[in-house]
Amino acid sequence: MLPILSFEARYHLRRPTFWLIAGLFFTIGLVDIVSKAGQGNAFFFVNSPSQIFQTTLWYSIFGILAAAAFVAETFVRDANTRMEALILSTPIRKWDYLTTRFGAAFVITLVAFSAYIPGMVLGSFMPGLNPFALGPFRADGYLASYLLIALPNLFLVSALAFAIAARTRSLAITFAGSIVLVMLYLASLMMVGADTINYQQYPLWAMVDPFGFYAFESKTLTWTVFDHNTLMPNLGGLLLWNRLLWFTIGLVLWSISYRAYKMQTQTAPQKRKSTNSRPKALPHSPTPPLPHSSFLIPHSSLLIPHSSFLTPLLHRTAFELRTILQGRAFWLLTALGLVSLVLAAMGSRT
Repeated sequence: MLPILSFEARYHLRRPTFWLIAGLFFTIGLVDIVSKAGQGNAFFFVNSPSQIFQTTLWYSIFGILAAAAFVAETFVRDANTRMEALILSTPIRKWDYLTTRFGAAFVITLVAFSAYIPGMVLGSFMPGLNPFALGPFRADGYLASYLLIALPNLFLVSALAFAIAARTRSLAITFAGSIVLVMLYLASLMMVGADTINYQQYPLWAMVDPFGFYAFESKTLTWTVFDHNTLMPNLGGLLLWNRLLWFTIGLVLWSISYRAYKMQTQTAPQKRKSTNSRPKALPHSPTPPLPHSSFLIPHSSLLIPHSSFLTPLLHRTAFELRTILQGRAFWLLTALGLVSLVLAAMGSRT
């Protein structure tokens, strides 16, 4: 298991994707703190424990994209490089093969995601910030939010990415499913805000929320500005039960995917053999020479049939569409659009 773990760690750390995602989270954390603590913004301490919890929660929604980039790529890579049959032909156990590779990809996801913490810390020490928007450094806020919010959320989305990738062996489908899940969750937050939920039903909403947003807000609904700036949220109650519930759901999802994973290559559907064999050569029979008028082709015969023109067009369109969907530029632009959506949602709820 150790050679596999070491190989997977070195492989991901050498890839530009790891440094791109880590740099993205670092930049988001830095810019977010600087923009919130700019001149004129002094409502909450941007580095208070409650704000750190909220920021970690929002950032963890991005974690599903990081999980798709690392976890899904791990189980799609062998099929794409035609190495799956060679690896599965070795006497490797299913437990060692899946748990080691998933564990390495999950740890890499955690490391890349953790770059937001130094970004936020560095941003709080940048010059020119409003001193009334900054409080004392609270290491306990970063640690508690990471363990209680980031870790369960990233494990849940990593298990989901593993389930999709193991089933489809397609990185594009995994990314698409991850983006759809994030957009549905953000849409639910925009349509059902904490101020519109019946307080008697709030515990139910807090438990069914997979990312723990409502469970966390249940701790701070009655807080004053002073409480937000000074107090550490209570880590028990609904918040703890929500985290345990969805971490368990992640374990169950991973276990189901593990049992359903087949240690064999996925064979492509066999093409139907053509019934048209090579035409037999007809006996040669000399043809009499045609008159000169026979070589005049009627104008109607020069017209291309509509069906013969439409079929190549559809095939070419489908090929170009697949090429675009499998390109990195498309997913990068989609990720940027998702970032804009999340930032807009954060602004509408503040």
